[in-house]
Amino acid sequence: MTRHHHTPKNLENASEFRLFVYELTESKSFGAFVLFIILLNTVILVVQTDEAISIKGGWYFSAMDNVFLAIYIMELILKLYALGSHFFNSGWNVMDMFIVLFTTVDFLLPLIVRSVGAFDVAAIFRLLRMFRAIRALRALRVLRTIRRHHGRNRISEKSSNHEYRNCRNPTESLKCHFLENMFAVIGRELFSAVDPKRFGSLAKALVTLFQLITLDDWFYMYTDIINVDP
Repeated sequence: MTRHHHTPKNLENASEFRLFVYELTESKSFGAFVLFIILLNTVILVVQTDEAISIKGGWYFSAMDNVFLAIYIMELILKLYALGSHFFNSGWNVMDMFIVLFTTVDFLLPLIVRSVGAFDVAAIFRLLRMFRAIRALRALRVLRTIRRHHGRNRISEKSSNHEYRNCRNPTESLKCHFLENMFAVIGRELFSAVDPKRFGSLAKALVTLFQLITLDDWFYMYTDIINVDP
């Protein structure tokens, strides 16, 4: 594996194995693999918004969620080992760590509830389902990294129509679609029971999200939800 050109100072006297782990986690192939996992995870999150599909494939979805979680935890451990305290210098790394922690709690909480006994934790489960959708944010970091490696010249280029070209850029469009789907999934998880007319399905949630972005009747949506669930 080729030696990275910007090895942090805290790794100058590091062992060969630690340097190997660092180069591995910073490589394009590793980033591409993590991106694939995130894309697959995001697609499954979107598919699970369909209640019928979610019920039929419940066991398979649960198994795949566990595999994704294991990969995320392994990635986090490798980066913590390679970077040490420098891991926390990046806001993206800190965000990744919190997402993995919330995902781990999401995995452990049902086991704890079953072992302790049945009690009302509907609000907690609803909040944790929201954090499952937030995992889609991880894709933005990986996309940004890959784009930086093979698009430095275009990124550094400055002109008056820079923002317009970014809107037509496939990478930027993909980021926008990820954000839209992520917030649509979050909205459906949080408000489908309260306002099924606007959040009953992913398609309805996407339309509602577009209305909110354009500030079209947002106040009526707010008051309708508040009246049902203050």
